Amino acid sequence: VLLVDDDRFQHKIVAKILEAENCRLVFAASAAEALEMMGAHRADLVLMDVQMAGMDGIEATRRLKAVPAFSQVPVIMITGKSEGTVVVDSLKAGAADFIVKPFDRDKLISKVARWLPGERPRA
Repeated sequence: VLLVDDDRFQHKIVAKILEAENCRLVFAASAAEALEMMGAHRADLVLMDVQMAGMDGIEATRRLKAVPAFSQVPVIMITGKSEGTVVVDSLKAGAADFIVKPFDRDKLISKVARWLPGERPRA
C-alpha cells in the first residue's frame, strides 16, 4: 500500500492501523514523489490525499491512471472535504473510493480490505 500525504502525522496514524493488519506500507510526501515511487515499488493499492502542496491528489491520480501499467491499481482518496466537486473530480480522475478525515480505524481497514487484491486485512 502506497500512502501519499504531505502530512507526516497521517503517515504515522495510517501506519499504526495498517501495519497491525499485516499491510506493507511505503510512503510518499508529495504527488510527484508518489509517481516516481510507483515505478520502483509498484503498489497494489494507493491511499491518496486530495490536498497537497504542488500537485494535488486528483491530478496525481489522473496521471497515475494514464500509465497503462498502473491503470488498474485502485486509488482511495483521503480528504478532509466531502464536497461534491471533490468527489466528482476524484472519480473522474479514476479514484475507486473515498475516505473522509478524520477516519476511524474500522473504516480505513474496511476500505483497504475492499480494494486490496489478494490477502485481505481483517475487516
